[in-house]
Amino acid sequence: MKILFNATNLKIGGGVQKAFEFVRSINEWGAGHTWLALLSDEVAANLDIENRPSHLSVETFAQSPARRSAGRETRRRVKSLVREFQPDLSFSLLGPAYLNLGAPHVTGYAVPWMTQPADKETWRRSYPGWRTLRMKLWLAWQKKWIVGYAAYICETGVDAEGLSKVLKRPISDIHVVPNSCSGVYLLDRALQTEPHPKLAELPTESRVVLTFAGAHPHKNHAILPHVANELRRKSPETDWRVAVTLPEGPWGELKTLADSLDVGDMLMNIGPVRPIEGPSLYARSDVMLLPTLMEVFSASYPEAMAMRVPIVTSDRPFAREVCGDAALYADPLDGAALAGEILRVCEDSSLREELLKKGEIRLASFGTAEERFRQHLKIFESIAPK
Repeated sequence: MKILFNATNLKIGGGVQKAFEFVRSINEWGAGHTWLALLSDEVAANLDIENRPSHLSVETFAQSPARRSAGRETRRRVKSLVREFQPDLSFSLLGPAYLNLGAPHVTGYAVPWMTQPADKETWRRSYPGWRTLRMKLWLAWQKKWIVGYAAYICETGVDAEGLSKVLKRPISDIHVVPNSCSGVYLLDRALQTEPHPKLAELPTESRVVLTFAGAHPHKNHAILPHVANELRRKSPETDWRVAVTLPEGPWGELKTLADSLDVGDMLMNIGPVRPIEGPSLYARSDVMLLPTLMEVFSASYPEAMAMRVPIVTSDRPFAREVCGDAALYADPLDGAALAGEILRVCEDSSLREELLKKGEIRLASFGTAEERFRQHLKIFESIAPK
């Protein structure tokens, strides 16, 4: 089968990492088919595309096709490649694709604002004021583009059920393939990774709380200075550091908030890191804190499990579905509650070990990269048989 893999629209965050992992899977286990991978520059930057196998061709794009003017050349070039390649099936890793790819088209979908209900406070915190209206208009535009695919792939049962209702499609059209962490976290040497240089400079007695998340509003970075404030108040003898991975603009806003609470010295910014550098962050972290307000399946959860770092996260259904009993939960809007759970796991070594053991079990339940890739192939072959 000739399969077109589309990741031209993935420019930031977990989508880039997931695309990077999928192309690695094509390299390893995709030889039974002929592949054309259309990748954004950000995805391609993480890959050794010069040493690709004969069953895979790669084309890279600087602009997303979603951009009305700047993406015009991308759309034109993709159409030309589709005519030349003549795929039997097209697969967009995370849709919508904003393109007609000229074949039965399967798409992944991972926009929780479309598939999960959000309360007023979550909307207010993530998209205050007029931004709520803009986001809802964007979701309406998304829905226009997301209808009509041959099949859909979600990462959790919660999302699959929600998408089925939104699109009024039978649940049999919505497949579930769990996500997991990149294979770089599962290598034997991952646990021996040297800490990131900025973390390696910290005093050995420092306690590091890591929030490894992009600058998306729903990631709720704004709660972190309040968490830091509570950690200092409850455990003033400890040198706490809260590490984030933000671009300069969002980091400046967060630092201003932290300074206003007199905890600016407790927050540190690593800056954006490439997926292959991720293990270096966990190597010097005591806790992975993800106070997200809305999520599908954050790779931060299995990453922390693989790197044996305990998890504190939001007491929300999406988090509990993914993490089960392998995490501690608190209200993501309550800095004191989050700080309390961080202190629990740092002060109770037996609780820490229990969470890490449960994390190993939970991580195994997501399957291997090969198993997930072959689940995708099974879906493709049911739609466009060889």
